[in-house]
Amino acid sequence: MQSAMSDSKSTIKNFIFLVQYPWSERDWQRFGGNAMKSAGLDVRVLLCEFKSREQCQSWLPDFEKALPQNLHDLVVIVNFNMTECSIPLFQFFSQRNIIFGFLKNASQPNSGTGNELPRIYSQLFYNLKRFRSFLQRMYKKVKPASFIVIDGVALLTHAHTLCTPASKSKTKIIKSHSLDYESFRTSFYPKNSIRSGRAIFIDQFLEGHPDFSLNGTIPPCDPFSYELSLENFFSEIEKTLALEVVVAIHPKRPIRSHFAGSKCIQGETLQLIADSKLVLGHYSTALGMAVIHNLPVMILGTTELMKSKFVNKALSSYATALGVVIVDIDQYCNSDIQNALKINETCFRSYFDKHIKFPGSPNLPWWKILLDELAKNTTD
Repeated sequence: MQSAMSDSKSTIKNFIFLVQYPWSERDWQRFGGNAMKSAGLDVRVLLCEFKSREQCQSWLPDFEKALPQNLHDLVVIVNFNMTECSIPLFQFFSQRNIIFGFLKNASQPNSGTGNELPRIYSQLFYNLKRFRSFLQRMYKKVKPASFIVIDGVALLTHAHTLCTPASKSKTKIIKSHSLDYESFRTSFYPKNSIRSGRAIFIDQFLEGHPDFSLNGTIPPCDPFSYELSLENFFSEIEKTLALEVVVAIHPKRPIRSHFAGSKCIQGETLQLIADSKLVLGHYSTALGMAVIHNLPVMILGTTELMKSKFVNKALSSYATALGVVIVDIDQYCNSDIQNALKINETCFRSYFDKHIKFPGSPNLPWWKILLDELAKNTTD
């Protein structure tokens, strides 16, 4: 029996991305949508805001209208996990024999026992035993994903948790790289470019990011005390290391809600990192750009931030992965700053392989790697 992969050959002309948040122009660039269009592919992005199976079922007629006439030319990229409420969507894929898969190329370090699933998979409902009988019925109507695109070896062990339990071997693992690496690969900022005398702080808008309200959670820090702590620490960095601290403002931070005492630039995070001598941050995936450019990293926390279990775990995960310590900027030692320019080469190499680029993967855009794999006529 042939798989959906083998039916695709090299005829793919249409891509549909299913997302839970609208794409900005930055997303079109990062995910390769603009480059795909330039290559002659038809690319559409559809918003999936359903919160229940009933809402998903009601949304499907609109989705069907967006499909091209020839479904053999189509690949659907799903940017969210398979959950109970999205089951009708995946059943629809099976009924129409649509080629679909998951894009998981933004992996993050995960602290734990080693047997713990990465955070992005921890909410997959079929891992809960109480849903087992329900899933056995539902999965009989759902074919496995044709592929999963991953960015490094950290996801290799757990990639198949996105497939139906009985059909793991039918899903192709596409070994690729992170979206940030793709930005580096196509940028004009070479790895050994001349650095400016600056340190870059990667803003995550932790005191007011809109995702907190959307998820019904409270931001982990008070805006005034958080920004005051950072401003004081930036002053010490500038005094001790003679590096100007520039804040790479998060794209969702309001344009006038900036750090009053620092130079702030929005929309140029990757370029700023490439041109710096030191990268400061919390747990942003953009820290991977520091690894790509072999730049020293400081993982910053505050006494208030580290009271949050989630933030504390995220900081610890990044610090461990990068071979550095968490610097509590409310109570730090001068040696924390004096040692800031050191790099743990072993940890950086490991981080690169685990979270940035799968060893030996082609130096091509992720979507070209995917198309090449779809064209291989793989059989079960």
